[in-house]
Amino acid sequence: MKKMIICLYNNHFRVYYRRLRRGLYLSGGLPIERISKSGTGDQGDSDCLQSSMSGDVRYVAFESRATTFVSGDTNAVGDIYVAPNE
Repeated sequence: MKKMIICLYNNHFRVYYRRLRRGLYLSGGLPIERISKSGTGDQGDSDCLQSSMSGDVRYVAFESRATTFVSGDTNAVGDIYVAPNE
């Protein structure tokens, strides 16, 4: 089972996930991984909010006004992104 977490990091909210077992965090081995990032792994320059995970936990959708996720995105309007949850 995986759990999504929204955390404040570098003054912006980011979307992360972590595997769970029986409702408890696993220790020693399974890290918290960031979902809200560009295709090259860059952080967003704005908050990432309104996240949702698909029923089979394969994909995570989130909204962001970040301009660093897609080249040329300068309209200051929130965009919806869908990222694989590997």
